[in-house]
Amino acid sequence: MRAILASWIVAALPLSAHALDVDVEGETAFLNGVIDGRSLGTLQRALKRNPGVEVLYFEDMPGSADDEANLEMARWVRAQGLTTELGANSIIESGAVDLFLAGVDRHGACGAQVGVHSWADSSGYTAAELARNHPDHAPYLSYYAAMGIPGAFYWFTVAAAPAEGMYYMTPAEINQFAVVTDPLTCS
Repeated sequence: MRAILASWIVAALPLSAHALDVDVEGETAFLNGVIDGRSLGTLQRALKRNPGVEVLYFEDMPGSADDEANLEMARWVRAQGLTTELGANSIIESGAVDLFLAGVDRHGACGAQVGVHSWADSSGYTAAELARNHPDHAPYLSYYAAMGIPGAFYWFTVAAAPAEGMYYMTPAEINQFAVVTDPLTCS
């Protein structure tokens, strides 16, 4: 697998973007910020101090600065059996969507923004430029399969927007690709 560091993501993130922050209230951990190599430790420490947490509530998460660390964190979240949740004002983009998919149960609210796009590696290659059978697609396809997400979702994200862009999914698309386990019923 290429080192998909997505340095352009870090450069494109707003100045207000910061490393993952976890605030806990009761059974819910509220997540904000960018996922990086320190994020798993941050989450593990918060949950160790608050063993009753069952839900990760995603508030404002503009993505990840390290895809490998993000997928490691996501697999850990799944192994813990946690639920992920989006509120009506939640914004998740890029790698944060992958992390959200780690929830055993995934709940969403109408109005939540789910942003997806193609990835780019540190040499500038994008997922869309690679043949579908290229081995660099395998980690993502394997991850989505492990999370019970159809492989078609990966190809949708690759085609939805270029690496430097963002496409916000409609409620129908969120339901179609099983981003949430309880379908949205937005009017």
